[in-house]
Amino acid sequence: MNRLYTGAFIALTALGVARIVIGYAEASQTIDEAVHVAAGVEWLEHHSYRLHPENPPLARIAVGLLPYLHGARSVTEYSDANQTLGSGPDYRTRLQLGRAGTLPAFVLLAGMVFVWTKSRFDAATALASVFLLTSLPAVLAHSGLATTDVAAAAAALSAVLAFAYWLQEPSYRRAALLGCAVGIGALVKFTVLLFLGASALGILAARALLAPRPNALHSSPEARGDPANSWGDIARQLGACAGIVAAIVWSGYWGSLGPVDLGDPAARASLEAVLPAPGPAHNGLRMLLATSLPAPEFFFGLAQAALHGQKGHSAYLLGEISQSGRWYFFPVAIAVKTPLPFLALALAGSLSLMLRARRERQWIFLVPVVAPAAVLIALMPSSINIGLRHILVIFPFLSVCGGVALAELWTSDRRRTLARCVAAALLLWQLASSLVAHPHYIAYFNPIASAHPEDFLIDSDLDWGQDLYRLREELESRGIEEASLALFTTADLKNLGLDRFHSLLPGERRRGWVAASIFSIRRQPGYAWLEGYDPVALIGRSIRLYQINPATR
Repeated sequence: MNRLYTGAFIALTALGVARIVIGYAEASQTIDEAVHVAAGVEWLEHHSYRLHPENPPLARIAVGLLPYLHGARSVTEYSDANQTLGSGPDYRTRLQLGRAGTLPAFVLLAGMVFVWTKSRFDAATALASVFLLTSLPAVLAHSGLATTDVAAAAAALSAVLAFAYWLQEPSYRRAALLGCAVGIGALVKFTVLLFLGASALGILAARALLAPRPNALHSSPEARGDPANSWGDIARQLGACAGIVAAIVWSGYWGSLGPVDLGDPAARASLEAVLPAPGPAHNGLRMLLATSLPAPEFFFGLAQAALHGQKGHSAYLLGEISQSGRWYFFPVAIAVKTPLPFLALALAGSLSLMLRARRERQWIFLVPVVAPAAVLIALMPSSINIGLRHILVIFPFLSVCGGVALAELWTSDRRRTLARCVAAALLLWQLASSLVAHPHYIAYFNPIASAHPEDFLIDSDLDWGQDLYRLREELESRGIEEASLALFTTADLKNLGLDRFHSLLPGERRRGWVAASIFSIRRQPGYAWLEGYDPVALIGRSIRLYQINPATR
């Protein structure tokens, strides 16, 4: 029976991979892909990491490796990132090779959900959890791009599960495993450290609530299921863990040494912006950063990320644009971009796990409930609200909760026939939601918002530049030789066959055929006048095609 479940897991994961790969040819280059590939290629080619170090290198190495082996070479400026992807036949090949670098993170994500859920519950629950995870449009969407978000979700899941594993029975071996998970996570994305910290606090709180004597980590080992550990042992284990993290992070930057400002006046100015106000602390930190430190790119990247958070990021929510973010952005994004059956199952499973943890006095059952809640709370004050992709890590945990709910419905002794019908209906609804989303995974919205998704979210949740191949095909099929374009993209239009068309400038009004990204219409000044016209077609989910003439209303 275990072999049957394992085979079914492999089949589900392979099906997810196939759906992702099929989408490569459908989705054009999205906003961030070129710079991620270029940064990874720089690390591989020059053993340096100075191109946009706001993200650590590991996920970028993964998406840069195959393009590099195909002949891609690095650039020195952010604005030149497209040169790494090349042009002509090389362009699409390298873009797809870069996207293939995200597939291992998807497989790892599914594998960790299956193994952890099977170890805590049973194989059927694990399989149900994997089905829910691998059918989520948001997971499929970002697993098919040369970006860092799915890798960050996998790294954060690994770190949180390693922390729970160590906390359940502290030992040097488990502390070493935790150190490896945290070190790798820190090299994938800085937010992994935030996700781990928030989740760890939530798990510790849950453990304290359920433990007989919560203030003593090493007391009542029989009641807690933990070995007796002195505070000294715990401190030494955590010290060893920290040492492993430091070694992994340093190796990820090729063992570099130097000042954190990297000798760049612009970098120095950005560092000054995130330091404390002038005084002893400011001066001391400034002197420290000016000395030769290990992995200075890591600390500079942290400073850049902090500065980004300090400045905020222009974002769209419910028809309004904000630079400082809205606390309810992520709750809204989760509510409108997640299939409704998944949300229902995740909520039911969370309630069931809370009751089970209370009944059995076992905090471990609360991990898939507490971790996503803690991450959500930690991100709600964020000033960077540019996509559900930044909170993808909650979905593996919620998938476990949903799998628990499905398993309990199927095995229920009360009104068994009705319970199984409900379980089957929810499974089919989830499957239908996933299939209907194909291949427009990025722009998936559930029935709450699907009629007019642009009234809710845009940015990387609806329009991320993914429909430009479809635009070219639409213009060719209609025989359109002249058109004005207002597109949201960082791609070189020559590579998309769109460079022969006129660019519509902000505030410029032109007649004839006009194609405009929803991002441009709703988010950028100078294009709102297009809202006064009815489009003749919606291309993909993110580009409107208009035919404007004196008689058009």
